[in-house]
Amino acid sequence: MSTAPPPTARLRLREMDPDDLDRMAALLGDPVVMAHYPAACRDHARDVLRAPRLSALIAPANIPSQRVAEHLGMTRRAPLRSGTLHYGIEF
Repeated sequence: MSTAPPPTARLRLREMDPDDLDRMAALLGDPVVMAHYPAACRDHARDVLRAPRLSALIAPANIPSQRVAEHLGMTRRAPLRSGTLHYGIEF
């Protein structure tokens, strides 16, 4: 069963497949796209998936990812496992 929303006149979403790998890699390597990607993921988790919370496990040395998590409104939580930082937000 697909979780994609119904198509509109301008947009049709579908499940990804292996043929999408090169295009997805290009998108994820584009700095303009990546400037919006974290917020889009947060909004998708909240608005589409109706997730009650969102968590991020981040390596302690990955300062840029910690900044992104904080920019999204996530706060540092108790560690879930050794060697990672846990950030989270409740919706």
